[in-house]
Amino acid sequence: MNIKGIMKHIFYTCASYSKLPRALHQLSMRHSLGILMYHGIVEEPLAVPDWCFITAQEFKRQMEYLQKSVRVVSLRQAVKELAAGSIHRPTVALTFDDGYQNNHDAALPILRNLGLPATVFLVTGLVGSDDTLWFCRLNQALAATRRQSLPWNGNEFYLRTQYDRARISALLQRLLKTLPHDDMLMSVEEILVQLGADPGEPIQSASPYRMLDTQAIQTMAESGLIEFGAHTASHVILSRERNRERIRREIIDSIRETERLTGLPCKTFAYPNGSPQDYGPDDVQLLEQMGVDVAVTTISGPNMRDTSVLELRRYGVGVNCTDSEFQCLVHHFDAKRILRIGRGS
Repeated sequence: MNIKGIMKHIFYTCASYSKLPRALHQLSMRHSLGILMYHGIVEEPLAVPDWCFITAQEFKRQMEYLQKSVRVVSLRQAVKELAAGSIHRPTVALTFDDGYQNNHDAALPILRNLGLPATVFLVTGLVGSDDTLWFCRLNQALAATRRQSLPWNGNEFYLRTQYDRARISALLQRLLKTLPHDDMLMSVEEILVQLGADPGEPIQSASPYRMLDTQAIQTMAESGLIEFGAHTASHVILSRERNRERIRREIIDSIRETERLTGLPCKTFAYPNGSPQDYGPDDVQLLEQMGVDVAVTTISGPNMRDTSVLELRRYGVGVNCTDSEFQCLVHHFDAKRILRIGRGS
């Protein structure tokens, strides 16, 4: 852990121990809405850690904290209450991006046992397939490769330890996400071949990277706890795509396919990658035209009554999120935001 990580850990540990975040939430932020963002929930840690995949044990501990500390409601219900100004106590909504099979296998039993609702955003083009998202294939290849280094784009990336591989996985993901979608996929395929992986290898049923199938979606919907939203057809980062018609198809097709899979209107959407530079006003307008009334970003922070319902903020929860950090985020005590305010910026 570097100095920055150590300082953040100390900040969250001290804040959580003091109970200050919980008190401030009740005192001054009780009318706000917190939305948590998850991805994959796995029984065992990945061979090469990836921020998006946390263990079921961690997830269970976090959900137990929510159940005893805040009010957890469905995303759409929470947004209705926020708009009406009827949130009067700490309130949280749960979301999952991408639509992994482990959302059904590992997360649903925990949510059902605790009676906690959630929304799952589907990459609809991968539902029921033997394929998965490109960054999952990258992580899988880095875990399996016997290579000790990876030459790519004029650089040499060393892969000698698990730490090296996790660091390089995160770095490559950041670099690849800056490319147009098709260029990015070509680069990923080149990297996979370099690592000795088959880019088209079927994803096995027991893999943590397996995507939801139709039966699992129906089971989750019938539980009464899970609602589904769209997350594009192929996880295109909208602002990286040059072809506007393709963007329209990614959004429209994913909304319609979500409706087909669930038999219900699709009213929610999550922007892939979800930072301010990853989508634009035309995308927001198209969602509105399609009847979507709730859309979420990955911008961190609380949602207030005047927050745009098509650009809602979320706190991301990933690997290495300590209990102290999680508890602080739930209560809007975000180190980055608070320290930035403290600097007067």
